[in-house]
Amino acid sequence: MHKSKDRPPLPKKEMLALFWDTDISDINIEKHSEYIIRRILEYGDLGSVKWMFKTYRENLIKKVLNESRDISKKSSSYWKLFFGEYKNVDKI
Repeated sequence: MHKSKDRPPLPKKEMLALFWDTDISDINIEKHSEYIIRRILEYGDLGSVKWMFKTYRENLIKKVLNESRDISKKSSSYWKLFFGEYKNVDKI
């Protein structure tokens, strides 16, 4: 993660739909980083994705992508293409 003074706070209004099952005021962007990243990778819009990349380092996002069982195959494939993790796109 970036240094705390550089990290933007969780934009509550914009992120409310991503955390429909959680009290958003209880979410800590440091403590719950993997949970937040999983939700954004699976359900996020452009604004939440931009926020995620400003807030978390790419290696943490990739770690969550590769280790999470909560991200659908469709979303996982998209993000792996995005990060260039598929070497031969024709085989997908």
